[in-house]
Amino acid sequence: MNNTVQKYRNILERKKGQRAQLKKQIRVTNKKLTDLKQSLEDNLAAQAIIFDQAKKTQEQLEYHLSDIVSKAMSSVFENPYELKLKFTGKGGKIAVEMYFTKNENIYGLKQGIGGGTRNIASLALRLSVWTLKMPRTRPVIFLDEPLHFLKGENLPERGATMIKEISKTIGLQIIMVSHDPDLIAGADKIFNIVKKKKVSRVQK
Repeated sequence: MNNTVQKYRNILERKKGQRAQLKKQIRVTNKKLTDLKQSLEDNLAAQAIIFDQAKKTQEQLEYHLSDIVSKAMSSVFENPYELKLKFTGKGGKIAVEMYFTKNENIYGLKQGIGGGTRNIASLALRLSVWTLKMPRTRPVIFLDEPLHFLKGENLPERGATMIKEISKTIGLQIIMVSHDPDLIAGADKIFNIVKKKKVSRVQK
């Protein structure tokens, strides 16, 4: 009889120990669950902040790039195109689409809008992107016939003025190769390059 009672007492004690262990595991699991819930809330809050900041950055970038390019175009053309940017997200990556608008019409970058327009847009876009670099490179940029397709009326002359104004505004020295007399005339300093015996030299 005594042996039977002791046997059941031992079983009871083991069950008590198992119950205590289970209670401990439940407390640990609940603590982990609480921590995970808090971590999820923190991550969602962080994602909301990042999304909000990314949106603001995109808006600022869109304004900065399109504004500089559009101003450059309006300084050269009487009825200019405007550059627009559209940000899209796919697969965790952000892409940007660029297009021109004019008189409520939309034009792709390669549509028949004239080479001179693309010249101005391309040049202004390059210069505006340079202003975004952190840290910036040396304030010198080399251009080879940047306005090659800008023809007619006084457009080359206005293009030269635009380049000079942008150079002064953003503090960037532009060294440019050109055969266009109007562009050359607008330069602060001119170097004539001649080729003799297959060697290019600065003409004195």
